[in-house]
Amino acid sequence: MVGQKIDGIKVSNAVKEILKSAIEKLKSEGVVPCLATVLVGDDPASATYVKNKHNACEKIGIKTKDHKLSANATQKELDKIIDNLNNDNEVHGILVQLPLPNQLNEFATISRISPIKDVDSLTPQNVGLLSMGKSILKPCTPSGIIEMFYYYKINLEGKNVVMINRSDLIGKPLYHLLLQNNATVITCHSKTKNLIEYCKNADIIITGVGN
Repeated sequence: MVGQKIDGIKVSNAVKEILKSAIEKLKSEGVVPCLATVLVGDDPASATYVKNKHNACEKIGIKTKDHKLSANATQKELDKIIDNLNNDNEVHGILVQLPLPNQLNEFATISRISPIKDVDSLTPQNVGLLSMGKSILKPCTPSGIIEMFYYYKINLEGKNVVMINRSDLIGKPLYHLLLQNNATVITCHSKTKNLIEYCKNADIIITGVGN
């Protein structure tokens, strides 16, 4: 069987055009979509991720607000920023760049974000709703992967999908989205034995792992 290559850039560009139209409609109704990002510390990789998110928003007409804290910031300082953003009616989405410095509690930080502004869908409420198929917001990367299947008219129903990732941000939510599309999902990771055998029997392989 010949494999099918999926062009993610092509799908991304198509989605951006749809979003541009939707955003223009919102603006005509007096609503300017706004994403607020929170970056703690000066990690170059994290700073690049945040910059790319701001650039992507700018290209499709989404306003952004950038909040930065030093690497030695306290939990109280971070909580105050999140509380202010939760209460800011002009902010529609909040993204805290992870990982955080060791002195900060990631779970407590994410849990503090208002679920309706939690664009990464990492708050306990949104994680639970996603597992029940009742989610208000779906995490971006897993949603993007599902959107690519829709775009190329790949029917997931009954397909054996091997997913090599179990992260909170990608693997776990993607597992639930695949199940909701009636796929049979096997999650593999660094401790999985006989990975090659699982892949041999897969109709679809999704991987997102480091070195």
